[in-house]
Formats: sequence, structure tokens, C-alpha cells
Amino acid sequence: MLNIIKERVGDTLSVRLAGSFVGECVNLESLIGPTPAHLRVNCKNLVRLNSNGVRAWIRFFDTVRERGTRVYFTECSPAVVDKMNSFLNFSCGAKVESIYVPYHCGGCKRELIGLFSVEELKRSGMRMPGLKCPSCGMNAEFDDLADEYFRFMERDFNARPAALKPVKQAPAAAHVSNFQEPSMMIQRPERDEATGFLRRVGS
Repeated sequence: MLNIIKERVGDTLSVRLAGSFVGECVNLESLIGPTPAHLRVNCKNLVRLNSNGVRAWIRFFDTVRERGTRVYFTECSPAVVDKMNSFLNFSCGAKVESIYVPYHCGGCKRELIGLFSVEELKRSGMRMPGLKCPSCGMNAEFDDLADEYFRFMERDFNARPAALKPVKQAPAAAHVSNFQEPSMMIQRPERDEATGFLRRVGS
């Protein structure tokens, strides 16, 4: 089920999406309504999209862009990042401002996610810092393949593939603005849902 919270301030409509977007029956046009000059879409709690949901997503945001509305995606969950990597037109010309990045703590073995600005990631050359786990204080490290997880940035922003290399510590690395456990999101998906929130140990 997809939940939507809306707030209009001047010529900007802010929308928070939460839950699962799993069918073309979800009508974003009617749920979001008329869009002003700017549309900001917070994707932090969007945990799953299936193929029908992806089609409905692209159809809606392509239509919004054609109307002249500028779209911004913020706090993109790993599920949304996965779709941006898988579908060339998933971002629909929107500006992707920030994304959640998976981390793994070597001490307490917790799965964590950190929120990063896309602009800072680009400036740092996708150099991911090791971060302190808020639970045990041990180092938590980037838990994915950089050239896979940031593929949409390479494609959309012409980042150099050679720059997509994670490092444990980088003085000029991108700043993480929020670091938390995936369980702090609105819901946890089932283990067989490849949304990026839960990762099997050793996979």
C-alpha cells in the first residue's frame, strides 16, 4: 500500500511517499493532484516497487515534466536507488538530491544506512568514509559495490567509472547527514524482497 503526505508552500509542493508501489492501479495523478512549478518527492520510506509500479511511476513523472514542473527526488531509499540503476528513465529528468547508502558494522554486525547528498558524493569522487556505528562504536563500512550502487550517477552525471571506488577512510569524503538502522524506516520488507534494506550475511 502506498501512503502519501502532501504540503504546499508557495510554488512548491512537497510529497512524502511511504510503503509499497506495486501496481498500476495506484493513480499518482489523483493522489498528488495538480503540480505547481516545483515538486519535491521524499522517497525515504518507499520500500518496494514492482514492474507495474515502475511503469506507473515513469508515466506520471514524465507527464509532470512535460507540463513544465521541475521535480526533485530526496532521501531516496535503497529500493529507489535500485530502480534508478535498473531503468534508464526512472528518474524522469528529475534532480536527485540525496540517497541512502548501505553500511555494515563489523563489530555488532548491524545493517545501517547513511544519508548522503548526491552533489557531495560527486565532489568526493564517490569516496565512502568508514563511519562509527551508533550502537557499538566500531567502524561501519560501505556495504555494496560502488560501480554498481552509484551506476545511475555515472550514467546521469557522467561520473568517471574509475572514481567509483570505495575507501575505508577519506579526508575529503562525502558527509553523511543521517546514520541509522534500516528498522527505523517506516516498515521492514520481507527477507525475500530485494529492496536493499535487508542484506543476507555473506551475500
